[in-house]
Amino acid sequence: MTEGETITIYFNCWDDDGDTLTLVVEPPFGDDATFTIDGNDGSQASSMAKYIQLTVPSGFSGQFEFGAEWSDETAGGDFEFKVIVEPAADDNDEQNDDESASAASFVPGFTGILAMTALLGAVLVFALRREEE
Repeated sequence: MTEGETITIYFNCWDDDGDTLTLVVEPPFGDDATFTIDGNDGSQASSMAKYIQLTVPSGFSGQFEFGAEWSDETAGGDFEFKVIVEPAADDNDEQNDDESASAASFVPGFTGILAMTALLGAVLVFALRREEE
């Protein structure tokens, strides 16, 4: 991703026993988020699908890590996320890319070399004919 970009991260948690689920997300930018869904009598699984949005501040590049923790009434766990952020391309970089592409377009390809060889051969033949006269 690039600086200034917003991404959406989805979380899908479930518990086969129907226990109460809690999800805590601790992003590096913005506020922590806590989601809880009440359990049921165990006759069906409990589940939650939640998301958070992260906007990388302008001027930030490199990588950052953040975590999420889940728990039910009997167990829990955590996840670590690593996100790599690249600097946003500025207009000068795009202009330099265009300039290098246009300079590269003047390099002759196979047909250009073939045409120059044919012209050079015609000049040599014309020069030889002039010397013979």
